[in-house]
Amino acid sequence: MAPDWLLSDERALYVDGIGHLDQYGSYIDTLWEKGVVYFIRDMLFKEVQMRLERGESAKCLRPLITKLNALNSDIRKWEQNGGRVIPDPEH
Repeated sequence: MAPDWLLSDERALYVDGIGHLDQYGSYIDTLWEKGVVYFIRDMLFKEVQMRLERGESAKCLRPLITKLNALNSDIRKWEQNGGRVIPDPEH
């Protein structure tokens, strides 16, 4: 449970250095518009790096790398179309 000082009756919560966050909503419907896909991409990339540093083989990481490559491809399409085209939902 979050501390009382962190909770607010307002829908948007201001976090210094980040900005307003929708504390009671969900970004699932706005993954692209809110840039959540960039966070997901960065986390996938860091996961690949961490596993490689631990000595896992590229063969073991192939499914994760495939996901990362597909997401990067979708991000490129999104950016090239000015955010007007939602990438293929099969990824």
